[in-house]
Order: sequence, then C-alpha cells, then structure tokens
Amino acid sequence: MGRLVADIIVETLQNAGVKHCYGVVGDTLNFIARSLEKSEIEWVSVRHEEAGAFAAQAEAQVADRLTAVAGSCGPGSLHFINGIYEANRNRAPVILIASQIIRDELGFDFIQEVDFKQVYRDCSVFCDMIHTPEQARRKTVIACQTALAKRGVAVLIVPADISASVVDDNIPYAVHVARPVTRPNDTDLAEIAEILNKSENVVLYGGSGCQGAHQEVLAVADKLKAPIAHTSRAKDFLEFDNPYNIGMTGMLGNEAGYHALLDCDALLMLGADFAWRQFYPDKAKIVQVDIDPTHLGRRHPITKGVVGDVKATMRRLVPKRIRQALREVSGVGTGQSRRRPRWQHSRNLPDKGDQPPCGQRRAVHGRRRYRGRLGLSPYRCERSAPHFRQSAPWNNGQRHAVSHWTPEGRAHATSRVHGGRRWNFDAVRRPYDGRRTGATHQDCRL
Repeated sequence: MGRLVADIIVETLQNAGVKHCYGVVGDTLNFIARSLEKSEIEWVSVRHEEAGAFAAQAEAQVADRLTAVAGSCGPGSLHFINGIYEANRNRAPVILIASQIIRDELGFDFIQEVDFKQVYRDCSVFCDMIHTPEQARRKTVIACQTALAKRGVAVLIVPADISASVVDDNIPYAVHVARPVTRPNDTDLAEIAEILNKSENVVLYGGSGCQGAHQEVLAVADKLKAPIAHTSRAKDFLEFDNPYNIGMTGMLGNEAGYHALLDCDALLMLGADFAWRQFYPDKAKIVQVDIDPTHLGRRHPITKGVVGDVKATMRRLVPKRIRQALREVSGVGTGQSRRRPRWQHSRNLPDKGDQPPCGQRRAVHGRRRYRGRLGLSPYRCERSAPHFRQSAPWNNGQRHAVSHWTPEGRAHATSRVHGGRRWNFDAVRRPYDGRRTGATHQDCRL
C-alpha cells in the first residue's frame, strides 16, 4: 500500500533526530504541515521566516543536532535566506524544506515561482529538488546526512504536487553519520613538537574547533607553560577552569591577549579561523591544526599546517613528543605571568552605562542551581566588548553563548533565544520553569 510523500519526508526527518521545525505555514506546505502535526516533531510557528532560521541555527548549535525549517513557495521560503547564510557559515546542521509550486508550472514565470537552487546553492552544503515521488525518501536521507556530516545547511525543494503524491515506499534508506577520529601522522606530530620545543615564547590560540578538548588543550599548555588566548567562539570551551587563560585578541579582545599573540615566537593555532590578519604575529612560527584542510594558511602564512581534530591531536602530542618546559615563573609561563594582571584588569573594567554589565547579571543568574542552562548572547557592536570580557564568571563550561560573528545576520538575538530555549526545555525534560535565557541586543542591555 502506498504512502503519502509528505509522511515519508517527515518520518525521515524524525529518524534523523529533528525535534523542532520552525516556519510559517502556506498553501504549498499544507501536506507537510499536516504530517508534522501527526509526528513527534514539534512545529514552532514564527512571525517571519528569517526569525525561524536564526532560531533553528541556535538550537542546532547548542544541542548539536539536526534542526528543520520549512516555508511555502516563493517569498515564504525565500525569507529564510539571511538566517540560512549565517547557519551555513556557522556550520550549524539545519535542513530547509522549501516547498515549491507544482512541477507543471515550473519554467513559465508562474506566480511565486523562484529558482531556489540558484538562490541557495552558495549558502548550503546540499541543495536539490525532489523530481519524482519515488525519490522522496532517498533525497531526504541524503539531505539530512549531508547537513550532519558536512556541518551546514541542506536545502530540500519539494513541489506541492510531490508532497501530495502517494508512492510505494519499499527501499529502507536511512541516515547514517559517522564521526571518525582524525589526527596528523607521526611525522607531522614530530615536526610540530620540534617547533614548539625549540621556541622560548609559545602561545596557544584556540578557536571553536576546541569544543570538547578542554583537558587536552590545558595539558599541552601545562607542558609548555604557555598562555592560552582564544577567539570569541571558543569562550565556552576554553575559558572556564583555565589557569592559563589570558583572554581574547582582536576588536573585542583585551591587552593581554593582543600582546601575547604579537610578541610570541611560536603560535599554536587550534581549530581557529580568525579572520583579521593584523592581529597575527609577523615573525613567529605558526603551527595550525584544523579539521578543515581549506582553513590551513588562508588567513595568514603559516610554518606548519596539519589536518586533525584538536582533541585527538593534542592527546597524541602531549605524552611522548612535547618536553616539559623549564621556563616557569611561579607555576606559569613567563609571558603569561607578565600579562595576566593586564587580563585581570581588562575583565574588571567598570561599566559606564546606566545598568550593570551583562557579565555581572549572568553571574547572578549563573549560580549552581541553574547548572546546564543556556546563556545566549548574540553580540553586535563594539560597545559590547567590555561586557563580553566580563562574562567569565557565568561561564562554567555548561552554558552556551551563541554570537553573531559573520556578516549576514542582523537583529537576530531574540530569535536565537527562542531556538536555544527549545533545546533548554528538552535538556531538562520538563516545561518552562522560569529559568532565564538572556539576549544582548545592539545597546548591550540584557
């Protein structure tokens, strides 16, 4: 007996781990909306599709799972573009179900006809249309699998007559995503160790690729007695319980992190793709570790670049290859002991506004009884810099700050809060209980 294509698509999304679907219902989306209503996926209605895309991105990032958005034909699915661009740049696994006009009218400038493949191909890791009902399950599986494996946006275009079709569904295609452990070979590790061991002033610079590698990065810093600077995206992963932390560099950074990078003679970049060249050292030897080979040396010339997961690479590098550093001053590296007071001063800058800085407010709401809750902080303008530096007290490694660092999004803080809250409720398995999720807008007020 045949099955409705809309049911097949929704079932595949559910099996791929989708918990919520954000969007606005329209006529070409009706069959998929009805199927969602019968499924375990919760439909989250938004007032504008762009807000749904930002919310889905936040959920995908903090919950580390595939999240869906869906829209009607023409302007409905077109409105997702801003959030989709940002989600893809932020490597968030999101799938867009872009419903389309019926196939017989495609190519004739029909009302609300939009070529979504042309629109979304530059901001997605997968973008294709279901051409026949028989392709429904297979293409939905490929879309989900690509979004999860390549960490980006998959766009699945579904004509209205396809979603309303009935088809025999006999072939059991299913989503399979493997997460292999990737690290450099022993020869590359030996070269990295040689560079670090011969350098007198080593600094570690961590990016978002350090997620889950907190202990391993600290072990390397302890061996080298080297300070750790980090990007804004790595605050959640490296700042907490870190005696070697000296903060950030760049436009939102501080004096300690800025001078540490510029004055070092060896810089170990770990999962960082920091874009501004003027904040890199000109004379230091730079070693870059990144899971994406296209990131190696694209921001600044490097001495050695290797492909690998930060956690696996650091775990392999520490025990046998890095010698214990002798350059200790009171248990920390020379560079760090000199610059740490600057970092402490920059963290405690007084707030000049008429309200307490966001970092202080988060410290109040971030007590132990709120363990595991979400702190969502999309920052935008330079005035947020002192507040962002002061956010350390609330960061215990179990909260998340989702920020705007790519140029596509605007006015998205509240939308991301809604997406983060959905994950928050799922995490504690109970309805909303009054615990707080914060957003920082242009004027940096909570």
